[in-house]
Amino acid sequence: LNSVKQAKKNVQRNGIYSCNFKTLNLETNWIDSKEALYSSFWIMNPPRAGLSKKVLQTLIEKNPDGFLYSSCNHTTLARDLSLILNGNYRLSNVTLVDFFPRTKHFEVIVKVEKV
Repeated sequence: LNSVKQAKKNVQRNGIYSCNFKTLNLETNWIDSKEALYSSFWIMNPPRAGLSKKVLQTLIEKNPDGFLYSSCNHTTLARDLSLILNGNYRLSNVTLVDFFPRTKHFEVIVKVEKV
């Protein structure tokens, strides 16, 4: 994925060597992969239906330090966050992005961190 390539270039350009970037489809890849077990920060961009029960359960079990959740459906985002924000996490940032001007569609990007 291009975003992973760009992230790798960016940390290299800034002299940061403690980061590692991987793409992993938690719907199709083995959920207990090394990436899922040891990643401290996740970036998730689920389909309109939101996170599946499998991914939600894994997120709760693996308990990363934080995550970004990019959603094109504010209803499923709210549903998923209501299950995740249980005292261990707090919502630290919410950003609306208008990728499709003059339409009713927008992306909501939330940053969630451990309390």
